[in-house]
Amino acid sequence: MKNIQLLSILGLVFMSVFTNCTTKDENIWFVKNETACAEAWYNEPWINPQPAVNAQTWLEMQGVTVLESEYDPAGTTPEACNACTCLSGGVYRIQVDAEFTDIMVSEGFIME
Repeated sequence: MKNIQLLSILGLVFMSVFTNCTTKDENIWFVKNETACAEAWYNEPWINPQPAVNAQTWLEMQGVTVLESEYDPAGTTPEACNACTCLSGGVYRIQVDAEFTDIMVSEGFIME
């Protein structure tokens, strides 16, 4: 839990420092460590067995135009706990236009 909070804070600090350097035409990669069961899309009826598709569908429902999406099931070390907010080890990588930065950050993604 503390790792997620730390990553969120670091992401916001990073965003505030570099937002002024970003142009509207720039494509940016964002990352998000997958949780055991706390992703916003986990309770949706359209859930897909491919995690990258789920993240992309959810973001598109939030108004984001996703340029590319990837999922690495072993992208980070999983946490040894049973809470939904524990990290599963998977990592989402999503590329979007810079104009969607605010939405990406509000959905828990950080700039790569």
